[in-house]
Amino acid sequence: MTSSKGMTRLRTKNLTLVSITLFVLLFTWFQSGSVFELDSRLLASTHTALPHADFPRVIHQSWKTRTIPRHFEAWSATWTELNPTYMHQIWSDEDNRNLVAEHYPWFLKTFDAFESNILRADTARLFYMHRFGGVYADLDFECLKSLDSLLDPHQAVLGSMSTGHNVLLRAHSIPNAFMASKPGHPFWILCARRIMRTTILDPYIYSTEQRTGPPVMFRCYNEYVDEVRRNPNSLLSQFPVYLAPPDSFTKEVEQACLAMRSKALNRTRCLDLVDPQRKAHAITYWGHSWTDPY
Repeated sequence: MTSSKGMTRLRTKNLTLVSITLFVLLFTWFQSGSVFELDSRLLASTHTALPHADFPRVIHQSWKTRTIPRHFEAWSATWTELNPTYMHQIWSDEDNRNLVAEHYPWFLKTFDAFESNILRADTARLFYMHRFGGVYADLDFECLKSLDSLLDPHQAVLGSMSTGHNVLLRAHSIPNAFMASKPGHPFWILCARRIMRTTILDPYIYSTEQRTGPPVMFRCYNEYVDEVRRNPNSLLSQFPVYLAPPDSFTKEVEQACLAMRSKALNRTRCLDLVDPQRKAHAITYWGHSWTDPY
């Protein structure tokens, strides 16, 4: 005969096992499931791109309001100075929500549920690319030359960063601080769907970057490439994503180039380290405005 205390312990143990099992299954599904399990009607309804269309001449940047901080103004101005035929669009937090509400209502519940605006800003830039196309650059990016030669041969462009032999940082090797695209490219919708799936789990399990930042871009890119490789005649194969060659990020580069360590930022030294032959189209000074300076 089992005592009441024994039954209680047994029920607690069983509930714990069920909870752990459910979490493991959910976590496994999230990590291994493909974002390509996507309603084809949704993809078709948002697909407006033409593979041979011109790249839109517009630079997208975002801030809390449409008035950007003074310490970003000089870097921001370089985009139109070196690309005078491009429009320059500053998006505010309010603009971001209006964009989602009007053109992507299926994402609005997720968007509003985010507990911080950086999650919304990270996600909104995907929708800039999909709806309007053009170039997105963080405010701590300086443009170094005309973008036309970088963009024109491609449908979508992502940057990359070498992480050396650090396996733990590999998922951060595709930043979301710079991106470019023709409008309607399906890659952006598939990334937004992945972000939606992240919210199924406890949001506090993941850092901001894990939820909407570089690791999301890394997973989306690799899944997209794998899908195109498996199905070379699919719709996605008409819309490749170009991954620009990586630059290295060494300790010396970190010390010279981080704007968040304002006393250490040395623009000339930074350029000499990361682009000695002056081939780069843009450079970031890693302002990390959404984190506290250190």
